[in-house]
Amino acid sequence: MIGLRHEEYGSLTNEFPFSLGINLERTPFNCSKEQNWHDNLEIQLCTDGSGTVLLDGEKYDITKGDVIIVNSNVVHYTFTDSFLKYTCLIISTKWCKQMNIDYENLFFSPRPEGVRIFNFINKLVYTYSDYTDKLRIAKLNDILLHILIELAEHHSSPRLITTSRGKKFDSIKAAITFIQNNYNKHLSLSEISREILLDKYTLCKEFKRYTGQTVIGYLHQYRSIKAIDFLSDGYTVAETAALCGFENMSFFTRIFKRYAGNNPSFYKK
Repeated sequence: MIGLRHEEYGSLTNEFPFSLGINLERTPFNCSKEQNWHDNLEIQLCTDGSGTVLLDGEKYDITKGDVIIVNSNVVHYTFTDSFLKYTCLIISTKWCKQMNIDYENLFFSPRPEGVRIFNFINKLVYTYSDYTDKLRIAKLNDILLHILIELAEHHSSPRLITTSRGKKFDSIKAAITFIQNNYNKHLSLSEISREILLDKYTLCKEFKRYTGQTVIGYLHQYRSIKAIDFLSDGYTVAETAALCGFENMSFFTRIFKRYAGNNPSFYKK
């Protein structure tokens, strides 16, 4: 049985406001064992072969040249019965808000018509791969903005409230939002449970089901992601620990290394 997990990209902490996977390969033997969902907007471009993308249980068959839009918080899964190669673009939520594009309240067509998005993605990949271009970062931001404007102007409609996944899914989304808005405070399982009006046992069970993580595990991961932002902005390790809700430095260092892969001092470099 295919599992389900929530992916946390945070603000995509690198020099680009997006994550770009170029020509990812899938066969029947190396497809993911889990469906996933996240707040970020995702665009997939099939570059070779054929496959299927599940969006909230609805199937979209894809072949070379097809573009699929994965809307915010849509449970999705990409697989193939033969061979599939695709490019995956995940766009920063924070950057979209800075551009005043409220995509979380828009519904984008899962299969946009025309070739403009296709051409923009290919241009993005070409520019991303050209390390000699001194204007590379500026051009990438420009192309990304054109992609979002094209989607918002020609391939979107107001998002309608849907309850297809039920109240428990909405409760887990509420728990994630509460953690993200209060990660810098002392949080307990009981407090999160009270906030979303769900008993602790049900919260733990459903959170694990929809995210693949424990509630506290997600809290530690999110705090570690935010800590990278603070460290990169020049805050000291001690300041970062306090800003991210850690009251003990050694505990912060241990948790941070577990989720970030390196000690906090690594990110200050």
